[in-house]
Amino acid sequence: MKIGILTFCNSRDNYGQILQCFALQELLRNAGHNPFLIRYNEDRRSAATDKGQKSVLRYLKHFRTYYNLFWQQRKEEAYYQEEAKHDRMFRNFIKEHITTSPIIYDRLSIIDCPPEADAYICGSDQIWGGDLAYYLNFVPTGRKKIAYAPSFGGVSNFTLAYQEQVKMCLQDFSFIGMREQSGVKTCQDIGISDAIKVCDPTLLLTKEDYCRLLPSERISEKPYVLLYLLGAPTNINVKDVYKMAEQRGFEVKYIASQGQYDSFPKIYPSIPDWLRLIRDAELVITNSFHGTVFSLINTTPFITVPLIHSYKRMNTRITDFLTDIGLTNRISEKIVPLSQEDMDFTTFHTYQQEFGTSCKEILLKALENN
Repeated sequence: MKIGILTFCNSRDNYGQILQCFALQELLRNAGHNPFLIRYNEDRRSAATDKGQKSVLRYLKHFRTYYNLFWQQRKEEAYYQEEAKHDRMFRNFIKEHITTSPIIYDRLSIIDCPPEADAYICGSDQIWGGDLAYYLNFVPTGRKKIAYAPSFGGVSNFTLAYQEQVKMCLQDFSFIGMREQSGVKTCQDIGISDAIKVCDPTLLLTKEDYCRLLPSERISEKPYVLLYLLGAPTNINVKDVYKMAEQRGFEVKYIASQGQYDSFPKIYPSIPDWLRLIRDAELVITNSFHGTVFSLINTTPFITVPLIHSYKRMNTRITDFLTDIGLTNRISEKIVPLSQEDMDFTTFHTYQQEFGTSCKEILLKALENN
């Protein structure tokens, strides 16, 4: 079966975004299907302008929030200036491991001349809450539509008009599986009662599946702490990470993505090297959902640092997941005490084997059913 997948896959520095796309395609290929990524690039200019005008008025009323946003934007500008000097070779990975549509669609072309497929899947990632194309509004009548592990990113206060549009889009889906329980509730509030919770696509593959991507040799012979931070704000003090590592005789390998910027030295690995760095680390410290997921897959001890300010809503995906496997104690801003604790991965392995297998079977059955 030819299956078109619509998800985020344009990043050049977000490892989890590319790997969730790879994982879903790999699962479907192994099941005998012919999946491909629908390359899509919406025109954000008009929406961004309207949003920006409203934002200025709002933040003038809330100076502290505006102040934080200003400095966050300054950091992101500095980050992307530095990022431009380094190639993480994401394009190479996509070319080698992810099948893509021959053309890039926008909001108009995807409606006027949609990509041809027998079935369509939207997900995973935080694709819902904006552009209706991510609800597969372009799919021709009679074709199978499936949502696998999309997320609203913790947002639920949509306008009634938007909720009605979403409801209309989702009513003829064959299956809707949400990545977070909060997403299931949002669907229910909109009027879609048959949504269920499923696991992230990266959890549908095994450690051995990812090992085939890795370089054969260790990247560092010395023991190290891997610090992987996305640009969303936290209360973590990077200096404390270096201090803790030095006390234990470890180096620090620091990977920054998505606007994370400071003066500490960083590395810019490819996706296979990123996976290898997680696998061989003594400890991973991260504010990333997929940084957490791949630490668990590789049985690498980790600390997940929660997001703060307006980004708190995005903690849902991590807290839901770690609650399911009984490891919410790994969410902390206190680095030193937790870094010295042993970890038990038994519950996670059971979760991945049982829940992951169940989600896999549900997805493949949804594709087979008429």
